[in-house]
Amino acid sequence: MTESTRPPQEPKLSVISFLMLRKRWEKRPKPQPVFESEAERKLAVIISTMLRSGILFSASLVLLGGILYLSRYGAFTPYYQVFTGEPTPLRSWRGTLSWALTFHGRGIIQLGLLVLLATPVTRVATALVGFYLVGDRMYVVVASIVLATLIFSFVGIPG
Repeated sequence: MTESTRPPQEPKLSVISFLMLRKRWEKRPKPQPVFESEAERKLAVIISTMLRSGILFSASLVLLGGILYLSRYGAFTPYYQVFTGEPTPLRSWRGTLSWALTFHGRGIIQLGLLVLLATPVTRVATALVGFYLVGDRMYVVVASIVLATLIFSFVGIPG
């Protein structure tokens, strides 16, 4: 390859320049959340803990269900020529709960996904209660609308 046809090379980052950039990054001012009261700070901590816990619990359930499912059915070859949907009991939350309580892998996976879906709904409900206790009427109205929308999207129109 000649000099004119060679693609341009990225500049290499030396160890010294990397360390200088890292030091500058560590010295940067870090944004601090602004809370008007101690109650708002506590509410934020409760909500963030709830979200983390819900996601970790959900992931643990899905992992446990996956391990159980693969330990029982991992050696079988799936038959993809005919589509078979979810078993009828797994189409409702009651059936999912009963399958999960009897340690069916698919039921535990499905329960983990339901917990994952319920986590943001619980977060909005907690925020609604917190905003009510703090006395922030505007956010109570907004959180109520969001909660109603979430619940309506899960439940749907009966009939």
